[in-house]
Amino acid sequence: MKDKVKFEGIGIHFGKKTSVILHPWNKGIAFYINKEKIPLNPCTVGASPGFTFLKKDNKVIYTLEHLLSALHGLEIDNVLIEVIGNEIPSLDGSAKKFVEEFEKVGFEYLEKEKKYLTLKEEFEICEKESYIKLKPASKFKIYYFLKPKRPLPKSVAQNYFTYEHSIENFKTLIAPCRTFCFKEDIEKIQAMGLGKGGNLNNTLVIEKNNTLNPPRNSYEPLGHKILDLMGDLYTLGHFIKAEIEAKNTYHILNISLVKKLYTFYFKEIVKK
Repeated sequence: MKDKVKFEGIGIHFGKKTSVILHPWNKGIAFYINKEKIPLNPCTVGASPGFTFLKKDNKVIYTLEHLLSALHGLEIDNVLIEVIGNEIPSLDGSAKKFVEEFEKVGFEYLEKEKKYLTLKEEFEICEKESYIKLKPASKFKIYYFLKPKRPLPKSVAQNYFTYEHSIENFKTLIAPCRTFCFKEDIEKIQAMGLGKGGNLNNTLVIEKNNTLNPPRNSYEPLGHKILDLMGDLYTLGHFIKAEIEAKNTYHILNISLVKKLYTFYFKEIVKK
């Protein structure tokens, strides 16, 4: 980026005011919290059912996925992310506002080659009704299937989507898709101490055969799953060349995949 950009708001899970400042930087992707830089690395990343987090010693940053998805989708691979608080602000519950503000400040193209993880063989991770399968490819493409435990209303019932990556495709197809939940799960989520910052501005709420707020497109829940997957995959700190088939993914599965990729394939990270 050509200049720093700041975001302020409420964290969707812990409900506290937080802010993040992204600074021009030429040494990859790193977070800066409490006067310490923490490089983005699978060794310091973890996941819970509701979010992905970065942890080093007693320093924790929660809910990384939407910001990282925006960076991944716009192919930004050098930035220093200063966090004030313990959670990335939710904004509108998608990657849309991150993308818009990044584009306003513009981008600086560095004389550095992008780093890719180029797979040499197929790879997969499965857990009950969920899976992620990767095949070597010369591009990044996702075939996504969504079959939630409860049926979705007709307005957002699309359950299959093919995403072929380009910056424009990400901006128009994936970035606007917000976090979603079923109304009957809200009490359970809040009982876990999560969702304290959720509202109808940053969450698509589904109730039986309808939504409490208007969806942005016919595949918004599915699109947000792709958004989360792209954010979580970017915790690897590199782009991946692969065709991905995925179904009913969630943060713990996504990050488990990233850690296995890091363990088995990190020696194959090469400049292309």
